[in-house]
Order: sequence, then C-alpha cells, then structure tokens
Amino acid sequence: MSTKLKNAPDGTRQGAWEVESELVRFALWAPNIKMVSVVGDFNGWEPTAHLLAVDEGDLWWCEIGLSAGEYEYMYVINEDQFIGDPYAREVNWTAHMASAGRKSLAIWKCGSAPCES
Repeated sequence: MSTKLKNAPDGTRQGAWEVESELVRFALWAPNIKMVSVVGDFNGWEPTAHLLAVDEGDLWWCEIGLSAGEYEYMYVINEDQFIGDPYAREVNWTAHMASAGRKSLAIWKCGSAPCES
C-alpha cells in the first residue's frame, strides 16, 4: 500500500480535533512506519477506509467528515497493529477488545462547544 506524502496543515495537533463544523483531523507522530490508518465505528473498523497521509516530519494525518456524536476509534499501524490514541481524553477499556489483542478504544465526541477528544 502506498503512502501519500502531504504536509499537515499548520497548527495540526496530535490526537483527534474538530477543525471546523463536522470535520475532524486525526494526527499521530509515528516515525519509520509504512502505513497508518484510523478505524472506528464511523467506518466499520475497516483498516483501509481512512489511510493517513504523512509529512516529512513523520506526522501522519487525515481529515474525516463526522456528524455530531460520540465515536470509538483506534489507529492501525502497518495494517495489523491496533493502538489507542495516546492523546485521547477518554478511553473505553472493554473485555472484548482485550480478547482481540487490542488494549483500548479512544473516544471522540463533539456536537456542542467546547469539543472534546
């Protein structure tokens, strides 16, 4: 799978942040990685649905249109390593995730100011 080299917008912070109404930017610094994607209940947990672009400083990022609500998500590294967002403000620890070898789900929610990630 090819990686798209694209500069992250100025001011991009790691984690998940609403950058405008119903547009969320996901970003993760991950050096020496071939591929990063974001999966969640918003894309059926499909590892290739939202591939992140990478900039020259190894910041992986993408923007996804999401309606107001609460979403669970994780990052996928190199197609098979699932990790929770280390910058998430809320985490859901669930037994079924642990049995699948995944440690935690990050929760992103927005819909009224201030937004949280």
